[in-house]
Amino acid sequence: MTPLSRAARIGGIYALFGFLWILLSDRVLEALVPAAALTAMQSWKGVFYVTVTALLVVLLARRAFREQEELHRRTRASEDRLRAIFDGVGDAIFLHDAATGRVLETNTRVRDLFGWSAEEVGRMGLGALCSGEGPFTEAAAHEAVRSAMVQGGLELPWLARHRDGGSIWVDVKLRRAEVDGRPVVLALARDARWRRKAEAELRGSEERFRVLFEQAAVGVVILDLSTGLVERVNRRFAEISGHVPDELAGRDPEHLQHPDFLEANRAGLAALVRGEIREYRQEQRMCRRDGGWVWVDATVSVLPEPEGPPRRAMAVIQDVTVRRQAEAALRDSEERYRLLFDTNPLPMWVFDRDSLAFLAVNDAAVAHYGWSRAEFLSMRISDIRPPEDLPALMENLARQTAGRDKAGV
Repeated sequence: MTPLSRAARIGGIYALFGFLWILLSDRVLEALVPAAALTAMQSWKGVFYVTVTALLVVLLARRAFREQEELHRRTRASEDRLRAIFDGVGDAIFLHDAATGRVLETNTRVRDLFGWSAEEVGRMGLGALCSGEGPFTEAAAHEAVRSAMVQGGLELPWLARHRDGGSIWVDVKLRRAEVDGRPVVLALARDARWRRKAEAELRGSEERFRVLFEQAAVGVVILDLSTGLVERVNRRFAEISGHVPDELAGRDPEHLQHPDFLEANRAGLAALVRGEIREYRQEQRMCRRDGGWVWVDATVSVLPEPEGPPRRAMAVIQDVTVRRQAEAALRDSEERYRLLFDTNPLPMWVFDRDSLAFLAVNDAAVAHYGWSRAEFLSMRISDIRPPEDLPALMENLARQTAGRDKAGV
């Protein structure tokens, strides 16, 4: 209730009481008091009226004052709550005059963040909050306030000046508002040093990843799990496959795989996506751009995401064509050796020089000496010599070093 309405209510009650008194008091006296005493009672009636109306005014005024005190108490409590919220917010808050950009009020977080007190900021204005480096000038700050007033809001990074002379990065949000019917711009400034540090670290991490990705001695392929297509490949994979890296981006990797390995690759990738395995690995053949085939050792694993299911997989590809060719050549050589050894018409065997145990015998030795191959492998070479030849055998073995030697008959 406004002061005017309270005064009108008090005046109305007083007027109603006065009207009823004038209208009814004389009639009551005439009915109750004899005519001889009527004049004297008129004087007492006036005294009574003044007394009663004075008490009435006191009661009404007291009630009005109590209502006013309660209103003031509630107002102070509301202001205290608002101030507690205003000062308790983690962001620095400024109220700017919409027309001039002048700082009208700040919260306590301003001192914590910038080092300036509310009085200093109010006295120095926006200049106290501008580093002056590049576009971060006082004129630019005023222009941002005006733009926020016109557009209704504005967000921008800002390089502010700290009271100690240093600079501090903040994220600023400007919003148009109204306080007591007066247009203002509310500015919230949040410390952005941690964010910019995190962004710098992220850029550094991405740069290190890029260098490692491009300079890796093995081929690397990044796959988009939602589409199954190649997202990017590194230089080494392009060399292995004979493609230019940009040719493979956005393509299905299955065109590089040998048909014999397609189903195994699909099953392994599906198991990775379902989380059943952490990685799968197999040697397989891969098609080159020129139509040739190379053997590769492929290890595929998912790339974890900070939140949610994995969205990418990484395949590490190593060219093992030379090793497999060497293994094939070794197998061919061993096969030829086995044929020459097993089919030689002369008895032949291999034995351990320390234990003299037979390690291998050929078919001719089995036929010539009469023992089976299993029996030979449980014997020593001294077992097929006459006792009188053993000293000569041991002497011959003791003087052998490398190369060929003739043991005699």
